[in-house]
Amino acid sequence: MSRAAITGEGARLQLSGVLDHASVPTLREQGRALIAQGSGPLVLDCAGVEHSNSAGLALLLAWLRDAQAASRPLSIAGLPSELRQIADVSNALELLPLAEQPHV
Repeated sequence: MSRAAITGEGARLQLSGVLDHASVPTLREQGRALIAQGSGPLVLDCAGVEHSNSAGLALLLAWLRDAQAASRPLSIAGLPSELRQIADVSNALELLPLAEQPHV
């Protein structure tokens, strides 16, 4: 499993690695800074997330608040099924602005 990272280029942020209680605090601050740097809509690409627990869901919700405070609409793409299930069980899935719906 790889180290967690958040990178940004233009209107797209890419989240990768393992999201857990050890990695989330640093990611939280890095993501907040990236959101504050620009203007306009953002897409958070989560396709590179290898593993997550509830800390990953808390991270996404925190970034949504940061984006809202910065007046930057944020949508989430490539949400892994593991993180989708955590959000669903937590009754938080409807809070996540998903860029695409899963194929059924």
